[in-house]
Amino acid sequence: MPASPVTKPYNKESKSLDSIIIEDQETVHFYKVVYDSGLHWLLCCYIDDNPSIEENWYHVEELYEDNRNVLDKIESMTGISFHDSIDK
Repeated sequence: MPASPVTKPYNKESKSLDSIIIEDQETVHFYKVVYDSGLHWLLCCYIDDNPSIEENWYHVEELYEDNRNVLDKIESMTGISFHDSIDK
């Protein structure tokens, strides 16, 4: 069964997400959170790809312990925590 995209229900108290792109050298990706259809979606893009091109972004489907640092950054910058989506 394929993994599902990592999402969070919309929280009206979340900070503005416009143009917040987080670079993470450890995972070699850029990350951003977007809002659509009542959910916040976690997206990523390879660092070698151009993050200004929308087609380079894709949904994050799995998170592991090595993603914890970038998830901390995402939460501090956006107010949205995806920590409970880490695969055990």
